[in-house]
Amino acid sequence: MRSALLALLVATGALASAGPARAEDDAAASVTVALENLDGPRARMSVEGRVSYLPDGALLHISLQVDGPLRPVEAGFFRVTVQGGRYGGVHEWKDQTFAPVVYRTEVQLVMEVQNPAVKRFLARELGYPGDHIAVVSVAQNVLGTEEERSAFMVETLRTLREFQQRAAALHGELVEKIQLAGDDPAFTAFEEGFTPRARSLHEALKTLKLTRVVWVDAAVFSALEHRIFQLEWSVHKHKQGDRSVPSKVAAAGDHLRRVLDDIDDRLPAGAGGGGGR
Repeated sequence: MRSALLALLVATGALASAGPARAEDDAAASVTVALENLDGPRARMSVEGRVSYLPDGALLHISLQVDGPLRPVEAGFFRVTVQGGRYGGVHEWKDQTFAPVVYRTEVQLVMEVQNPAVKRFLARELGYPGDHIAVVSVAQNVLGTEEERSAFMVETLRTLREFQQRAAALHGELVEKIQLAGDDPAFTAFEEGFTPRARSLHEALKTLKLTRVVWVDAAVFSALEHRIFQLEWSVHKHKQGDRSVPSKVAAAGDHLRRVLDDIDDRLPAGAGGGGGR
């Protein structure tokens, strides 16, 4: 049984671009975006829009985004074709759901991907150069209540902090053991226990990441994944006698500490980290 519609918002987007546009364009484009969590689980994004000033056959790029701590994070995109001043499409993510965060949908026209006839029309009628990108419409979908969004943010940061702590513990073990020679039987015994644990941690983090269409903290997920892999790879390279391993392991530790600082700076005071420092 399908769940109830999570969010629906109609936005009117004027032509947001450098280059000539006509006065009537300000009310000539709008888009309706619906985000749903369905049984399965699966997530569905439905888009319906109108744009009166574009010709039939124009391709539009539909981009779903969230605002990350530093920059927007794209959840995914698909393309639709304008026909009779209208366009629409549906995209689904299997085994994933939309988290309770604020989503932004951008409808863009990218000149480089248009067919020759459409390019000629846009160059002649709107003065678009060949590398032009125009934002046709923008919509915002707010999922969950303010309390639900806040709780989800704290829960996510706490969970990522736990992964960081586990990765930092692995790093501490490796710093101690790389004092041994790579061909030392004691290091071989260490590797046999260390590698499965590092892989298990990496897989657990990857599995969590794949449960959502997109995470506001996608950069933290990526940083942790990379550092955990780096620890496992360092064991392999140390066995081969690579003398650069100690410096690379030290660098991985520095990166892990920066991840922890970022998480703790964003956790509210009393939420299980170093918030409010």
